Amino acid sequence: MSLEQLEKLNGRAFQISWREEGGWVITSWQGGKLAGILGAGPNNQLRLRLGVYMPPEGPTPQRRKLFDAIDALKRPPLSSDPAVRQLQPTVSEKWLDVIVFRTPN
Repeated sequence: MSLEQLEKLNGRAFQISWREEGGWVITSWQGGKLAGILGAGPNNQLRLRLGVYMPPEGPTPQRRKLFDAIDALKRPPLSSDPAVRQLQPTVSEKWLDVIVFRTPN
C-alpha cells in the first residue's frame, strides 16, 4: 500500500517517526479515520511500518538530501512533507503488540 493510499484511508496526513531498525512507524493519525481502528504510538494493538527502498550500496546522494531535509524539520515528520513523499514509502510490515494487563494480588 502506498503512502497516498494510506492517507486517503485516514482522510488526512499522519505523523511518523524514524526507527533505527529501518523504516518509519506511524506515531499519530492526527485525528484521522484510522486512529480509532489501528491506533498509534507505543500501546497500539496493531502498528504499521513504512519502508523505503534502499539499494544495497546505500542511499544515493539524492536520497541522502531527502533524509537530511526530513531531519532539518525540527519536528516529527508528516506523511505530507515533500521529502517524505519523494522517498515514496510503502507499508512494509504490520505487527501486533501484546499488551499484558496485571491485576493486583
